[in-house]
Amino acid sequence: MESSTGRYIYIKNGYKIINPTHEGRLYKYEGNLDGYDFPNQRKNLDEIQEVLRKIGKKLEYVYVGKFMGEKRMKTIFLARDSEGNIWWRKHEGRSEGSGENVIYEYGKKYRLSVWLKMRK
Repeated sequence: MESSTGRYIYIKNGYKIINPTHEGRLYKYEGNLDGYDFPNQRKNLDEIQEVLRKIGKKLEYVYVGKFMGEKRMKTIFLARDSEGNIWWRKHEGRSEGSGENVIYEYGKKYRLSVWLKMRK
């Protein structure tokens, strides 16, 4: 659930993260998952959706922000299911594919690779 200011998104009670669109200085997108291309992360998205489909869920909404880091452009996105129980957060760091890549499932945080292995 977003805060009334839009600065924070609450993953669970008492745990909030900065809304990626608040960070986006070069690019912002907030909306339907189909409206964002997920460059470098399409395979992960497809795998997540396949796992979620088995339990009758899917990621539907995304918040994206791109900004200039010290040496290169960085991207942060946060995708969620319709109820806000499943969240996928990716922060692309210094090189493609690096950075935080996690799933929050009912408030519990997992590295994406660990979560996928657990669910397959």
